[in-house]
Amino acid sequence: MKEYNPEPKCAYCGEQMHIEKLRCRSCGSGIEGNFRLNTFANLDSDEQDFIFNYILQNGSLKDLATEYNVSYPTVRTKLDKIIDKLKVSISQNKGRKSKKEKILELAENDVISIEAAEQIIRSIL
Repeated sequence: MKEYNPEPKCAYCGEQMHIEKLRCRSCGSGIEGNFRLNTFANLDSDEQDFIFNYILQNGSLKDLATEYNVSYPTVRTKLDKIIDKLKVSISQNKGRKSKKEKILELAENDVISIEAAEQIIRSIL
């Protein structure tokens, strides 16, 4: 089975990590910032492998059950648990605003000036 493993967990403490830098391995150019991880990054490596293999099996749970050498209800239950986990992750992220959105909201509400908001945004981007 093929593995897909961008698990963003700290090897030391187990907490979720975030991406701040991206660098090209070929030419060395890069960018820095605060990049959001995709929803699938909230799944552990076993769950990511399961979804990866599900896709490779063209979405066939029957073929996936054969691949894993388990029953169809077993893979169906695993998929349902992953779906539930993704739904929770999506609902938790819906109300979150980016730093830029929060700063712009402060300027709109006259808490800070537009000039100050622009300066802060330039410094974080």
